[in-house]
Amino acid sequence: IMPYLMHDDLRVQREAFVCLYRISGTRRKEVLLRIASEAGEVLRPDAVKALIPYCDTEVAAVLGELLGEYEHFSDAVRDMLLVQVGAVLVRCPHVPAIEALDKFLLLKGKRAGRKIGEDVWIAAGEAMAQLEAAQKEERRRHLHETRLIIDETKKAEQPVARSPEEKIAIT
Repeated sequence: IMPYLMHDDLRVQREAFVCLYRISGTRRKEVLLRIASEAGEVLRPDAVKALIPYCDTEVAAVLGELLGEYEHFSDAVRDMLLVQVGAVLVRCPHVPAIEALDKFLLLKGKRAGRKIGEDVWIAAGEAMAQLEAAQKEERRRHLHETRLIIDETKKAEQPVARSPEEKIAIT
């Protein structure tokens, strides 16, 4: 079925995508990653959007590669696809997604990034801000949990303080 993803007729490509999506079952993430990286550019936004439930480091890596391949997409598809990639990266693990977006955002204002629309830069900046805020919140929460564990450990290790009357009663 995969060769039909590169067929000249867009209707054939769409039907092949729908067929692969439905029959892939437990291998759906693998199939979607392959479609996102190998299929014709018209299907890529659909494959990227379908990857939302599978966000992990592998998905972030493939989407980061897509951000790096922006030059190879036509003007008609490029901005929509890049915005979609940014929207999915926000849901991925923080470190690989931040690395991918950071690398992409370095192109802003440079000659290589001239063909990219302003809405893409805005969406990428917002995605980066959301990821950084989520990472900061996660660090804060982790630090708080660690402090709670340390406090509980200290309380368990402290001897029980008894009044002089209790000490006499015990002996």
